[in-house]
Amino acid sequence: METADELVSASAGGYLVDELDAVLHVKTKDCLRQLVQRGRLAREDCAGRNLYCSADHGRRQAQLAARGARTSAPVASSVTGPVSDEVKATIVLFLGLLDEKQRRLFAGLESIKLGRGGDLIVAELLG
Repeated sequence: METADELVSASAGGYLVDELDAVLHVKTKDCLRQLVQRGRLAREDCAGRNLYCSADHGRRQAQLAARGARTSAPVASSVTGPVSDEVKATIVLFLGLLDEKQRRLFAGLESIKLGRGGDLIVAELLG
């Protein structure tokens, strides 16, 4: 629990559960829940997912700002709302410049940025 607390509190943009699981190579959901209940960490909504941040208000605001900057990718934000024909055409043109492996990596990255349901959204958009 101490390790999770230190990592989250010291991180630039907080951690989602799956991100912290990948860093520590263990399941952290229950640990994070307990740390929030004890007031040692804070939990914020980030695109429908729980983002764990520092309990210190000032530090938490900095983490949320950093997370907002990291997650404001143009394609991800356009995918979450209605996608215009111009945006679709731009994405299709961009994908036409990539080989198969690069297209798959791009689609996977966009899906991860979107979080839960991202696979379906990206699959519908990119075909």
